[in-house]
Amino acid sequence: MKAIDRLYSYFESKKIKPTVFERTVGFSSGYLSNMKKRYADLGEGAFLNINDYCHDINIEWLITGKGEMIKLKPDLSSAGQSNKMLLDKIIELTKENTLLCAEIDQLNEQKNTHNQIIQMLLLQNRN
Repeated sequence: MKAIDRLYSYFESKKIKPTVFERTVGFSSGYLSNMKKRYADLGEGAFLNINDYCHDINIEWLITGKGEMIKLKPDLSSAGQSNKMLLDKIIELTKENTLLCAEIDQLNEQKNTHNQIIQMLLLQNRN
């Protein structure tokens, strides 16, 4: 299994649409599906972008397939570590929220398009 397949497994586990992810991290539209179809390798830049946006993904797993998909939670032994983890979680949730908002926008656009088509069909049927 290649890294692109593991990335799609991550998307499935997080219920993330690849097209929304592409838009959020700055990949060109269709980049990931094209890589998957060609069974191509992801480049260093792609891994860096993924690492920047997916703080819970185990990059070693993504690259090599070794270990678990999701990073193990470190032991919280001090207040400083707790605060850093809370901030990291806030950042992670904010990015996840951004992905979800982009997906909602995409669905709203589709809804508007469908409504326009329905209106046009209704007008045609009246004539």
